[in-house]
Amino acid sequence: MYRWKNTIGPLETRIPQRNLWGYHQSAGLGYFEYFQYCEDIGAEPLPVVPAGVPCQNSGVGGGGQQGGIPMTEMDNYVQEVLDLIEYANGDVNTTWGKKRAAAGHPAPFHLKYIGIGNEDLITDVFEERFTMIYKVMQAKHPEITVIGTVGPFYEGTDYEEGWALAGKLKVPMVDEHYYETSGWFINNQTSMINTTARVQKFIWANMQPICPVQRSIWKQHWPRLFI
Repeated sequence: MYRWKNTIGPLETRIPQRNLWGYHQSAGLGYFEYFQYCEDIGAEPLPVVPAGVPCQNSGVGGGGQQGGIPMTEMDNYVQEVLDLIEYANGDVNTTWGKKRAAAGHPAPFHLKYIGIGNEDLITDVFEERFTMIYKVMQAKHPEITVIGTVGPFYEGTDYEEGWALAGKLKVPMVDEHYYETSGWFINNQTSMINTTARVQKFIWANMQPICPVQRSIWKQHWPRLFI
């Protein structure tokens, strides 16, 4: 699993790792650089952290089966998520706000959004851990909008169960994923916008970059969420 704390601090002390897709991640572009970049270009940062489960495509619980952080360790993991909020927004007198200031940015980054999970299978393992993180976020940081996930694709069991879970928990935004041709997006743009108006407050849609036409349509609705 990707751990945000491994990406901050002096470059030579950061912990690199081999990416799931087969390439090396140096952590040279860490969370601090990401927040700074978003600030520089006037975009709202949207960090995404694991929902306490690894990617179903990884070697840990791979082959379509989803493992998860043991529930006995989830309190510590939830604190990691809270620490990220403090790193982005905390006062310089807080533990993680002080680390941000030491990196060269005493002022908060004014983080408003955080994604919990990405393209996950909506299993009991996922639901238990996502629910735990989400409820703590609601209690500790109601000012932060949590963006959930509704599976790897825009249809199927994970998609339906993901939306059901989002509805049950009243998750304000979700991340849908569309791996389709540019022609599909053009033919479905009206139905997608109608869906957005019909369901929860917002949908964060992860579009393939092969379709600039569709992407531009979504940018008209939520321009500051796109980098």
